[in-house]
Amino acid sequence: MSTLNNVFKKLESIDKVSQKVDLALVDDLKKILNGIENDGIYQSYSESIKISSDLEILKQKANERYNTNDKVVQASFTRIKNAEQYLATAERISKELGTDVKTIPNYNNVLNAKTKLQDVIKSLSSVQNKLKNLI
Repeated sequence: MSTLNNVFKKLESIDKVSQKVDLALVDDLKKILNGIENDGIYQSYSESIKISSDLEILKQKANERYNTNDKVVQASFTRIKNAEQYLATAERISKELGTDVKTIPNYNNVLNAKTKLQDVIKSLSSVQNKLKNLI
């Protein structure tokens, strides 16, 4: 009987070791699961999707803005051409009358506005190149 008791004691001891191993394995699996579920890739994926979506929207807006800017620049060139014609007429009339062209009301204002418009067109041209590279 003592041999049988020894065998049972050994079996109980093996069972306890097995249960400890099983518990350690369960804890390890729980840690692994927690690590997988909280992996940084999920946040990276989510943020990347948002950025990609935002970029697509911005790309579309950039394309629309680029096309609108082209139309606006053409209209501005027409205004500049008209201004130059009126300024030239004012200069011709002023010369014929022997007066200073700057004394004609709004001459300087038109001249300054035309120059400002030309400067903005130059600046916009730079922005247009950047937009074109994006789209």
